[in-house]
Amino acid sequence: MANKSNVSIKFSGNAVTTGVALVIIGVLFCILQGAAVQALITTLGVLFILMGAIDLMHKNWVVGAIELAVGIVVIVCTWLILEITLLIIGIVLIVYAIYLIATTASKFKSASTFGKIAIILVPVLFIVFGALLIACYWGILNELLITIGALSIACGSLLIIRSELRI
Repeated sequence: MANKSNVSIKFSGNAVTTGVALVIIGVLFCILQGAAVQALITTLGVLFILMGAIDLMHKNWVVGAIELAVGIVVIVCTWLILEITLLIIGIVLIVYAIYLIATTASKFKSASTFGKIAIILVPVLFIVFGALLIACYWGILNELLITIGALSIACGSLLIIRSELRI
């Protein structure tokens, strides 16, 4: 009888899958930088086009047409003028954060501890990320993407290690 090794790697659940995805995305951001963002935003545009086509097949004409138009504009703008697209997305994120602050401020007192953290943290993160995207317009896109890539690799690695060690 042959001697079998007891070494086996068990991939447990979504944590490892998420960790591997984060590491892959991080590596792509570090290596491809601006091209990775173009691919990501182009994928978003394609998703809008697909959603629009599905809505049109279900005879939801207005929403389908808007989604198709948004998808086409996102793809065209991304490939022609990436920096301006990031600038617009950054401005939209900051405006959305202000909207979130205005609509959730009244719920702060009655929210749970986690709810209070979310009410504060989500708009702050949107403002910071929007400001970073606006700063990309003035030439820090590659540095930002390398930083995001490194953080993504670190987070993905920690998820994998934590899952394997069952911490």
